[in-house]
Amino acid sequence: MAGKYADLAKTYPAALPKDGAFQANVEALKKKVKKRKPADLAALYDRLRKEKDVLDAQVSEHNVKVAAAEQLLWAAYEQAGIESLALTDGRKIGVTDDISVSIEDREQLHAWIRTNKLESLMTVYSKTVESLTKQRLLAGQPAPDGVKLGSFKKTSYTK
Repeated sequence: MAGKYADLAKTYPAALPKDGAFQANVEALKKKVKKRKPADLAALYDRLRKEKDVLDAQVSEHNVKVAAAEQLLWAAYEQAGIESLALTDGRKIGVTDDISVSIEDREQLHAWIRTNKLESLMTVYSKTVESLTKQRLLAGQPAPDGVKLGSFKKTSYTK
């Protein structure tokens, strides 16, 4: 193979997807492919990628429809004063409020961490900051300096 990592790649084992079920399905489909010449495989790949592009566009369009329904649902639930609704088939659709947390000023956040003697958090991961911030907010404490808060709705869909 080619590329700047070609020689280096030979020294490491192949890193296959970690999802064993997915890779098992890939292996099963590979066995069904009869034409193995590079040109045939390139044509197969090209056709499948074109099909995927069409499906991705359909999914993207559908995601807009789902988002519109979801936002209408949030408003309707809020107006009706309900948090969830059971469907006739037993599935449940619920709406909860949540808080979004993002690091707005990393230096200010680091200063806050030092001031509050939480240096073990100095390799700050956004999920750690999110968790810490949410814990503080739930305990009635202010958010750390340097974080930006926002609220959003989450829709749950239970089968």
